[in-house]
Amino acid sequence: MTNTVYVTNFGSESLSVINGATNAVTSTLTAIANEPSQVAVNPVTNKIYVLDNAGAQNVNVEVVDGATNRITSGLQVGGNASGVAVNTKTNTVYVTNEDSLTVIDGTKNAIVITVPVPVPTTPTPGSLFGACSVAVNETTNTVYVSNGPRLDPTTNTEIYTVSVINGLTNAIAATIPFSSAPGSIAVDPLTNLVYVATGTSSSGNSISVINGATNIVESGISFIGTAGELAINTASNVIYMTDGQTVEVINGVTPSVP
Repeated sequence: MTNTVYVTNFGSESLSVINGATNAVTSTLTAIANEPSQVAVNPVTNKIYVLDNAGAQNVNVEVVDGATNRITSGLQVGGNASGVAVNTKTNTVYVTNEDSLTVIDGTKNAIVITVPVPVPTTPTPGSLFGACSVAVNETTNTVYVSNGPRLDPTTNTEIYTVSVINGLTNAIAATIPFSSAPGSIAVDPLTNLVYVATGTSSSGNSISVINGATNIVESGISFIGTAGELAINTASNVIYMTDGQTVEVINGVTPSVP
C-alpha cells in the first residue's frame, strides 16, 4: 500500500497524485487525454485506471503505473464510459459504457468480454442514462451495475434496474427493478449489503439497501437533497454520500440520514 490519492481534473485534463500522509500534491499527469472523469486503483498491482471521454484518440481507459506515474497503456471500451471498479482478488477491471459492461484482464490489459446491459430508451432530462455506476463485492465475486431508463413496451413506462453479474462467468445473475433512477453504487463485503443512490430530484431521494444474498431491496434511507457518490468504510460500517456541497454520514447499523 502506498497511501496515495488520485484525483481527476476534468477541466485541465490531468490527474493529480496526492501524498496521503502529507496531503500534498506530489505529481500531476498532464498526458491524460480528453476530460478525465472516474478513477479506480488496484493497490495490489499499483495500477490506476482513469476514464476519459475518448474523442479523436479513441481511448476510454488510461492505465497508469503507480510506481512511475506514467501511462503504460490505453484501452478503447466503447461510448460514454462512466464508471470503473476493480476486483483486486482477481485483478479484473470493470468499466460501464452506455449499453454494456466491459471486463478487462488487469494482468494482460486486454478486454475479456463485453456484457450487454439494458440499453436506455426515451431519455428523460436530468436522469441517468445507460450503464452508469459499477461496484464489486470481492468476497462473493459479484458485480453490480446501475442502469438508466428503458421503455417497457407493454406498459409504455420507463424501467430502472440494477444488473447483478457473476464475476466468475460474466453472466447476468439477476436484474433488480427500481422505481427511480439508480446512480452511484457501493458495496460492503462484510455485511453483503449493496447501497444504491436513487433519484435525481433535489426535493427528495433515497439510498436503497440491497441484500446481496437474496438480491432483494430490503430497505431505503430517505433524505432531502441531491444523491451523489457513495463510499463505505467497512471497518466502521459507515456510509458516506456526497449531497451537493455537503457529505452525508450514515450509520450502517441503524441507517438514516441526519
